[in-house]
Amino acid sequence: MIYLLIFYLSFAFVLYFVARKKGREPVFWAGLGFFFGPFALIPLLFSQPPRDSKKLPRKKKSGKRVA
Repeated sequence: MIYLLIFYLSFAFVLYFVARKKGREPVFWAGLGFFFGPFALIPLLFSQPPRDSKKLPRKKKSGKRVA
């Protein structure tokens, strides 16, 4: 029983650091790693990095003022 707990805790730690490196929410992925083990690692490894908000095009203001 203790080996199973160590197994799932190790996946929680691994997913925490992988998610942090990929720019994802590390606590969320650590929780998934604890509950689902290696099955949570697969989608994280194949996920694309999140878009950088600085690279997204900005909306131009129309210049019209509303009174």
